Amino acid sequence: MNLPLRNSAFHPLEKVVFEFVVSTDHPLAKLPTPLPASAIHDYPTVIVADSSMHLLVRSSGLLDGRSRIIVPTIEHKVEAQCKGLGVGYLPRHRITRELAEGHLILLTLDVPRPPVEISSAWPRANPGRGFKWFVDHLKLMQFDSDNGLVAQK
Repeated sequence: MNLPLRNSAFHPLEKVVFEFVVSTDHPLAKLPTPLPASAIHDYPTVIVADSSMHLLVRSSGLLDGRSRIIVPTIEHKVEAQCKGLGVGYLPRHRITRELAEGHLILLTLDVPRPPVEISSAWPRANPGRGFKWFVDHLKLMQFDSDNGLVAQK
């Protein structure tokens, strides 16, 4: 079932900053930056499988032309990249601990990835009181690129 956009309500949540990261002992970590795209083609990209149940399957931020390791969740992606199994972009707010503990290192690419605008969406038709409560509270939140979804100040 596709969710018709005209029957949906939206709430913008800001922009997610994605960082290109590898494990600290990965061969790319030893190269000077910014890295050209050609430098990363020999390494598999770790990607999260699309879990959409009602929308068309889609991908974003893929580093084309390379092998891929598909994992079920963002937690598995972080773990795989910390282990040096592959490379890829991760949301900054999801890797602050791994960066601080030295499991991952940020690398600059010669073509930066712009932040991605995100929104929440839901069907307008009869959501019910519990769902209305959830949406009302969601509208009180904002997205912070370092901390994720937080209460507005």
